[in-house]
Amino acid sequence: TGPVRTYRHPRSQRGFDRCAARIGRIVAIAGAQALPINTIFQLADQAATEPETLAAAASVLMIAPLVSHHLSGVAANETTLARTSGLHDLAVGDWSAALARDIGVEPALLAPLVAAGTILGPLRPELAAASGLGPVPVVAVASHDSASAALALAPGPDEAFLSAGTWNILGYVTE
Repeated sequence: TGPVRTYRHPRSQRGFDRCAARIGRIVAIAGAQALPINTIFQLADQAATEPETLAAAASVLMIAPLVSHHLSGVAANETTLARTSGLHDLAVGDWSAALARDIGVEPALLAPLVAAGTILGPLRPELAAASGLGPVPVVAVASHDSASAALALAPGPDEAFLSAGTWNILGYVTE
């Protein structure tokens, strides 16, 4: 319920400014760099300026999971993107109910987390029929772009990778 907005929307900076006193707590729990583009700041602004929109919502989905929801009917957020939201509790591996409450968002609105590669379900029947594809599976993708790039490289157990773009990310696969 409500328009889809880019993470570069002015509400991001407004939310960041609203949460200035909580930045240390957010970073300590989420383990992610606090940037105005983080979802937590967009939701903080929305909770303050449009509480009726959140009150009417069934769940909060980020963009790639929203597309998956339109395709499958399943509301689930994918973990790689959730980890950059500022709402993910790194120690627990799930949403932080405390951070959600801190910004005025009911924790139950945060759709459950699933791992990249999770089969969400079949394509909605009306889409399956209209496209002629039938009930093909809809799969949760690694919806953070850097995670997708790293997974596409498929590094072996003794290899590291460097993804260079807007950010330079050096890493290795631990699982």
